[in-house]
Amino acid sequence: MPDIGNFEIFISKLKEDDIESWAFAYEHVELIVRNWCRKNKLELEWIGDINGVNNEGELFRSICNGLRQTVINENENISGFSDYKKKTLIITARLLKEKFSDFYSLLKTGNDRAWKRFDERLRIYAIKWFSNRNYQRESDIPDIYNESLKTMLEKISGNKLFFKNSSMLKSYFFSILENKTKEYKRKNNFTMDIIDDVLEGASVMETNEYDDTYFFLKNELNKLADTEQYILKEFYMYDKNLLHIAKELHISYENCRVIKHRAIKKLMEAVKIH
Repeated sequence: MPDIGNFEIFISKLKEDDIESWAFAYEHVELIVRNWCRKNKLELEWIGDINGVNNEGELFRSICNGLRQTVINENENISGFSDYKKKTLIITARLLKEKFSDFYSLLKTGNDRAWKRFDERLRIYAIKWFSNRNYQRESDIPDIYNESLKTMLEKISGNKLFFKNSSMLKSYFFSILENKTKEYKRKNNFTMDIIDDVLEGASVMETNEYDDTYFFLKNELNKLADTEQYILKEFYMYDKNLLHIAKELHISYENCRVIKHRAIKKLMEAVKIH
């Protein structure tokens, strides 16, 4: 609790509707709520109402208004800071439940702003999820994530799911992501083995188990644009990282990563057709 002198004096000023005291209350109510949401893995940004998506500031103001109703109008006794915190979190839990429910309704109806906010947050978590699992094929990640999000959209839009809070919604998404990752590995493992051998310069004797697929892929590799061929060969045959390759080509790291991803995708699609 910040040093505000005597807590009882602070509460009495709140009851008197002192503007300065309520401005201070807003600051530490925000801190209390953020810590509680972090501990319970709840998203402060996934909130809304009948008018659309809300922002965090609106939520904090609603919580403070609820606290003000409790302190002033209902004249409830607050025995100390722990009691003050408890009452704040009771109000928070109720409002967050209501506002998440409205946000989820926006997702179900395909609201663009709601899906954009949902996607922005999930994308950050997904990057961390893949990193924690040391997922090796970086070029796979955008496709796996997008397919998972598409599945989530279909499930939500079809009114097949209900979640009482954002933590449950995130857990469900990551169960989809995990299944998609396993599915993607199974589906593409053989194809990528061939591609790896070609890009790493394996000899024909080492790859005769692939029959004509190896030679087909070598030919497809030569059809790629010069920049695509250069990036793939430098990355696979000479073990250079993308940052180093990007500097050599005088392009951004992100541009280099995208070119590599698209080139690999072209080769995979060619093998599947073949």
